[in-house]
Amino acid sequence: MIEISQAKPNYIEAVKVFYGECGYGGGPISEEDLIFIAQLENKIIGAVRLCPNTDFFVLRGMQVLAPFQRQGIGTQLLQICTKQLVNRVCYCK
Repeated sequence: MIEISQAKPNYIEAVKVFYGECGYGGGPISEEDLIFIAQLENKIIGAVRLCPNTDFFVLRGMQVLAPFQRQGIGTQLLQICTKQLVNRVCYCK
């Protein structure tokens, strides 16, 4: 079963490895970023980051491994992001 959750701070390296598997560079990951991941059997198969700025967030790094695309995983990741962004401004990059 696929689990969607907020990544713990010690997951930053695993998310970097995941982004590498996807071919996504995307810049440095900060400890301040809110990172949400999709996991199947403890393997990251999807991730997205909300990067805080002074007055807004930037949504970055929305990635799902190719074999898992078109299954609603990206939608689930975005839905968890929207819960964090109630009454906040967010841009996509």
